[in-house]
Amino acid sequence: MVDAYLAGEGGYASLATRFGIRSKTNIRKWVSAFQQFGKQGLASKKANANYPVQFKLDVLNYKLRTGDSFEDVARKFGITEPPMILGWLRKWQNEGIEKKIALIERLYTPIRGGVLK
Repeated sequence: MVDAYLAGEGGYASLATRFGIRSKTNIRKWVSAFQQFGKQGLASKKANANYPVQFKLDVLNYKLRTGDSFEDVARKFGITEPPMILGWLRKWQNEGIEKKIALIERLYTPIRGGVLK
């Protein structure tokens, strides 16, 4: 489908109909993933990517500061699944900033006497 779109064989809607895909949005996402990351962007994800807390904070800070779309932010940070960023944002909003700050402080507090403070 991606090849067909890139070859100019039709738009998202017509290719969705032709290939029996429910939503043209899926084709748009696949084309975007291919253009950004090549064949790797279309590969099945065998396991969820595990990103460090600081990376997530950097991504969310950039998103909130710039107002860029989730796709643009994902592209900038090399994330193949833009909805993942929305999930981080929702989790952050649901858990509240106080819990996040406490977690970060706990993660980055030096260990004294073998006990994490």
